[in-house]
Amino acid sequence: MKSSEFILIHIEDNRDDADVFQTVLRRSGIDVNIEYFRDGKTGYEFLQNLTISDDAPKMLVILDLNLPRMTGAEILLKLRESSKLEKIPIFVLSGSENPDDEKLCLALGARRFFIKPWDLNGYKEFIQGDLINELKKLCPNFDI
Repeated sequence: MKSSEFILIHIEDNRDDADVFQTVLRRSGIDVNIEYFRDGKTGYEFLQNLTISDDAPKMLVILDLNLPRMTGAEILLKLRESSKLEKIPIFVLSGSENPDDEKLCLALGARRFFIKPWDLNGYKEFIQGDLINELKKLCPNFDI
């Protein structure tokens, strides 16, 4: 699968975390198109305007939980209420270690909940381990 056939939608308000994540992702050889949003409302509006069809690119949302203008939980709820968007896979990547936050996100339809790494090596481990494994499950033909 070519990178043009996969879109990673990254909704994260901390620019430093977003930069580290995206840099490590690219250095790991994962060639995807990234759409980045710094607040929940703008990210959700982008998702609402997507054209979803059988020949549309595969996509994955990496969603922070604590976002300005619309929280990650609110986005999850709205996406799952939309017949057009309910099947988009969403991974929550949050600084929260509260088990109740994880339970809430999974109950609202997140596919996975990950605690945000605290350093560069943590991001490398996350991307080269959990994220790549999940991408392979979503897109078996994806060349990683």
